[in-house]
Amino acid sequence: VKYDASSTGGILNVILKKNDKPGYNGIAMASVGSGNCYMGMTNLNVKEGNWNFFGIYTFNYGSNTSSGYTQRQNVTDLFPIASFEQWNNTLMTNMFHFARAGFDYNINNRNSITLSGNYISGSFDSQDNQNFGVFDSTKNLLINGDRVADQTAGFKNYTGQLQYKRTWPKAGKELTADAMYNYMAGDGGFNWATNNYYGGVLLPNNPQLTKNINLSNAHMMNGQIDYVNPISDTKKIEWGFKSNYTTSISNNTTYNYVYADDAYEADTSLSNNYQIENMINAAYVNYTGKFKKIGYVGGLRFEQSYYKGIILNKNQSFGYNYPSNKDNILNALFPAIYLSHKFKGKEIQANFSRKINRPNFFQLMPFIMFSDKYNLRRGNPDLAPEFINMAEVNFNVKIKKVDILTSVYGKYITQPITNVAYPLPTDPSVLLNTYQNGHDSYNFGWENTFKFTIWKSFSVMSNTNVYYQTINFLNSANQLVVNEGYSWMTKLNLSYKLPKDFTIQMNGTYESPKIIPQGKTIPMYFMDLSLGKNINQKYIFNLTLSDVFNTKKMGSVYNTPDYIQTLNRRRETRFVRLSFTWLFGKFDTSIFKRRPKSGDTPNMGGQDGLDFGK
Repeated sequence: VKYDASSTGGILNVILKKNDKPGYNGIAMASVGSGNCYMGMTNLNVKEGNWNFFGIYTFNYGSNTSSGYTQRQNVTDLFPIASFEQWNNTLMTNMFHFARAGFDYNINNRNSITLSGNYISGSFDSQDNQNFGVFDSTKNLLINGDRVADQTAGFKNYTGQLQYKRTWPKAGKELTADAMYNYMAGDGGFNWATNNYYGGVLLPNNPQLTKNINLSNAHMMNGQIDYVNPISDTKKIEWGFKSNYTTSISNNTTYNYVYADDAYEADTSLSNNYQIENMINAAYVNYTGKFKKIGYVGGLRFEQSYYKGIILNKNQSFGYNYPSNKDNILNALFPAIYLSHKFKGKEIQANFSRKINRPNFFQLMPFIMFSDKYNLRRGNPDLAPEFINMAEVNFNVKIKKVDILTSVYGKYITQPITNVAYPLPTDPSVLLNTYQNGHDSYNFGWENTFKFTIWKSFSVMSNTNVYYQTINFLNSANQLVVNEGYSWMTKLNLSYKLPKDFTIQMNGTYESPKIIPQGKTIPMYFMDLSLGKNINQKYIFNLTLSDVFNTKKMGSVYNTPDYIQTLNRRRETRFVRLSFTWLFGKFDTSIFKRRPKSGDTPNMGGQDGLDFGK
């Protein structure tokens, strides 16, 4: 329970070890791939005396094409049309910069501080070309059209962080404190141009022109204290506090072109100025111990969740608060217990934990976002967090050359956040995609991971997960709907070490259809190949072919009393990438040690420059 209750993993014992020896080390990496994809990264650490300086810079640029198909068959008399079809082709381009720099300073052998700063910027551009057709019950074309949707967006993000750490002579006893401030600013916009045809003739007042402008900024502050106190070699107690506060403002304005006025006019139904406040306060305690041969960790975390949104131009508000009274205090408590027992080279583990998944901004915002003429999307301001109860038993054993990890698990979710789509009351031919809290959901499964070292140069790793899932939710008629079924997925990795430090790898994945509230997904399968070369553990080359057979695609099938809809989405997943990595560094050397001049004594020191360990 040391980590946020919204995280889905177990206890992570992550220790970032820093080199205490003077010197420097770093990594330089570059890659180029098909589709105009480029990446560069450099990372440098320098240790001198009580100081450790670090810095990293990463650049990413890439473009990607995707395609999609939507087919909807209406099955009730609510709809004035019988079916709808749409084809999408999209080109997306993005660019990212990431930089981080800072230093560690050891005040003495028990106290240290770390000061660091991050800078992130990004830009996104996309053009989506849509073609659609509307048909009657005999498949006669009623209306057809096309739409071009252009999007531009960008953001800048700044973070400052100060960390303090104190240790004691007792091994493992430590106190850490962390304070962080983050500022983000973004801007973006859309432009839509839609042409509608009837009988092959462009309708009046077409193309329909719409544009959207969005400006936003956010401030986030975070403070955290953690304390660890070992009582004995097998017992320790941990406690801590954390507070996170975020406030953001966004101005989102949509304009429609009015031919009669020859001007763009604001659409108040699609324009919103809103302010968000989000605060999470937490406290936790963990106790680690051992009973006979069974190790255990038990803990309890308390999290207060506060979320409030205000639509400034419409005097509307939404949000949630846990706990708001004694009746929902249990929604703020998150217990966990972990058990482990090792015997004769085997290990068995069992754990239980309770988690929370809070709705995000887009799931809550009550304004309409639309991607095409017959599909709208809107958040649900009444959406509440979902609560997840998880239990798992793991068994790990090594039999000669085979490592086996088998797990049996179960998950029960109350008021799960579900994505649903219903006909719009004012126009049943248009689907409104939104979110709602279901009644409950549960799944249980069996997962197995095998690693088989056939011989020294050839190994096989596989993972198979078979599970059963049930989702219960209320439909638009307030009727309880149950969707359930089995699903499975498997992954296979083959690794073969060739002569002269070459390595070839093959990765394959298959995911069967899985349950969603109103239907199921389509199966997905793909395979990747890579060839690597390691030169003296210093230079690494890697050539990757992704999605070898060009089969990777995603989609879903919705089957409801009102309509049957099939969605297919496919990105340009087959590409080639070549990367190069250089590992460098030297320890037990002083970066700032001055090199003596000829004739100088060692105590005088030279003035010629710096010794970089050459």
